[in-house]
Parts: sequence; structure tokens; C-alpha cells
Amino acid sequence: RRQAPFKAGDRFSFNLQSPPQHFVVDVFERVGSKQVTLPNDWKTMDGSTQSVEVSRANGRSMRLRLKVLPKDSVPEGPRTSSESSAVMKAKSYLERHAVSKVLQDLVHVLLKARPEDPFAFMSERLRKHSSERSAEQTEKPPEATRQSCPDVAAAAPIASAARVAPVDPGTTAEEGRHVQASCPMESCPEELPDLSLHHSLAAGVLRSRASLYPELRDARTRRGVSLFQCIKPGLDNCGHPEVRSAGALAGDAECYDLFREFFEPVIGGLHPAYCSSSLHPREMDSRKVSNSQVDPTSEHIVGSRLFLTRNLRSLSFPSVASSLELQEAERLLLRAIHQSEGLKGEYLPLAGSGTYPPRPGGMSSADRARLESRGVLPEATSDSPGSHEARGVFEAEPAGLVAWINGQDHLRLAACEAGADLKSAFSRLAQAEHLLSKGLAKAGEEFACIDRLGFL
Repeated sequence: RRQAPFKAGDRFSFNLQSPPQHFVVDVFERVGSKQVTLPNDWKTMDGSTQSVEVSRANGRSMRLRLKVLPKDSVPEGPRTSSESSAVMKAKSYLERHAVSKVLQDLVHVLLKARPEDPFAFMSERLRKHSSERSAEQTEKPPEATRQSCPDVAAAAPIASAARVAPVDPGTTAEEGRHVQASCPMESCPEELPDLSLHHSLAAGVLRSRASLYPELRDARTRRGVSLFQCIKPGLDNCGHPEVRSAGALAGDAECYDLFREFFEPVIGGLHPAYCSSSLHPREMDSRKVSNSQVDPTSEHIVGSRLFLTRNLRSLSFPSVASSLELQEAERLLLRAIHQSEGLKGEYLPLAGSGTYPPRPGGMSSADRARLESRGVLPEATSDSPGSHEARGVFEAEPAGLVAWINGQDHLRLAACEAGADLKSAFSRLAQAEHLLSKGLAKAGEEFACIDRLGFL
């Protein structure tokens, strides 16, 4: 860390074992100045204080209290190189095993549950997490299969001469799931695989800026999300040359800032009118919606459905969330729903989910058939064990509003209306979103949002 008056061309020297890839540069402007004169005997004084009034450039003033301390009270200097090396090794170990993320999730759930025996509660959670990780490692295919994993770096080191052929553009979703199972999300290869046959916007950005991935590869959000985790969905599926999909999923709200150099051009490709210097409109007042009818004669439109998606600010998004985070998202959203007087209905978790006590084992086959016939059946994100946990759909009464929980996003609301009455559908959607926002605020939670991007 270095700080000095700015002079064009000045250099800042850092005595480090290895140069970091990322810097934060803060530029300060002088607010005000005041010459301070200390008493003649200040060197012998212990904790002498002096009040100083500083005039600001805008004509106002502020008062400071300065305290003089003897030299032996000054904090110790910076760490030695050996101490810094030990700190870096410890940090690397914690990140490699995702220890910080697991402990954060554990403490978060502990404070919400407040069991009588917190140590037994934490021990059981950690034992379950350890069992799940062991099962995942056991299910990994042998080394030969991992080496043949198309277009994604192998989870274990292989000979540098082993080059794999890129995935055919016609790769199906089912094949994509196989690739994902073979190459762990936590794997963060030194170099990206060949993206020449990938057709997503993310692949285009990474191809055009070859230095971008190396620059951001080691960066992590506060919840431990890496850039590789964001682009992994696009690596698993090549896409189609006629369909320009994003090819990336943000792992949490911070990703849009930490990996901004990557996400900005991807978003610009999806939305050509996007301007990063503008505020994203977030108008949810249904009274401002036009009364004009899309189909005045009611001869063409049978029904209308509007969708709204949201994610919670304090949790990882579903694409990278742990089972504990998904359970916490489900708990927070259902609490907000059930405590709202304006939202009545029933929550149906996916069959096999055991996280919702009123419905142990999830929805029945009859429920599944009914939801499927209405076109509102939520799908598990994969066929892997536990993919049904903490996921489901809330059906409001009277019918016309459904809420999917922990699909691709923490929350997806849909409002349905017969005919072309879009204003009524939007009004219902906006009211539900408002009630959920109020319920979440009572629990100290809110929907993730950035001024330039809107709700995430």
C-alpha cells in the first residue's frame, strides 16, 4: 500500500515477492488545510490532544481532534517477507478448499436456526458437507476420461502435449451435462481451452481479449466466486452460430463489478442500447403503464404471461450456490411469502426435496401432473444427486401468479391473465414483488441490484 501527492510520471515501488495482478487506485482531492503548531514540550507529553478547525473549500469548516503519542505506542511496522509468504500460503489453502465459504454458510445458517446445542449442529452440518464432497470425488471418472473431456481443461494435471479436440457445434444439453460432471466447477485452469468453435458472446469476448482471462483468473468475490465459474456454462456447451447466447452466468452480485471488463461487453452484445454510464430504469408503478389494448377485438391473443426474475444480494446465485445457500434462499423467500397478507397459496417443492418440513419428500405425482399440464412445472438444474433440494414452485390463490424458487435465479415470478390485458398482469406482478421486498427487508435481506444494470 502506497500513498503520496500525485505527480505525473511518479512511480510507486512495492517490495513484494511476486507482483500482484490487481490494484485498487484511490484518488483523493484536498478538502481543506490547516497548519498545526504543537507545544514545545510535546515530546514529553503522553497522549496530548489538540483541537483544530479546518476551513473547507466550500466555505464551511470541520473540527479535528489530534492526539500526540510517544514513539513506543506506534503500531508495529509491516510484515516481513517470510510473514507475508506464510499469509499467502494460508490464503491459498483456504481458497483451494473453499473453507471460508463453507464457514460463512455454516455461521449464517447457525444464527438463523439458533439450536440448543450449536456445536452438535455445526458438527452435523460439517459431517454432511464432508460426505457430499467425498461422494463427488468418488463419482469422478478415471483419469483417462478426464483427459478426454472436450474443450475444458482436465481437473488433474496432464501432459502438455495432450491436446483435445474442440466440441462439435451440435453438442446437446445432455452432452453438456456430461462435460460438466467430468470437469469440476472449482477447477480453474491456467489457460482457457480452444474456443474457436464456441458461438456465445462470452467466447467472443475471451477470444478478442486474450489477456483478460489471465488477468482475472485468480480474482475472487467475497463469496469465493471466480471468473471460471461464471464462464463454465458457456464452455460446457458450444451453442449455435445462429443463436448468440451470453455463455456466462454471474455467481453473485459482486461478479458484475469484479469481472466488469468481461461482463460489460457481454451485456452490450445482448442489449445493444446498453450504456454503462446510464441508470437502468426500475419503474414498477403499474399506474404508469399505458391503457392501450394490444388486441382490442380479443380475436388473436388467448392469454398473456409476464415474467420477473430476482436474486438475493447476500447469497451466491444458484449457478454456484452451495446446498446451504439454496436452503437459506428458499427459507427467506418462503418466509417473506407466508408473512405477507397479500400472498396466499401453496408451496410445492420438487419431488425428492427434503428441505420444506410441511412437504417432506416434495410434491406428489398428482401435483407434478397438474403443474405440468399448466406449463408451470419447475425443473431440476441437473440430474445429479441433490439437484432437487430447496427448489420448487409457489402457486398463489386465486390462480394467476406463480413463483419458482432456486431455478436459474433465486426467484422467478410469473403473472398470467386471459386475453391481452398486460396492464393487469403487470399490476399483479409488481404487487407481488413489492410484498416480497417488504418481507425480505424485515429479515435484513434485499434483491440484488446495481444502478447501471438494474435488478440482477
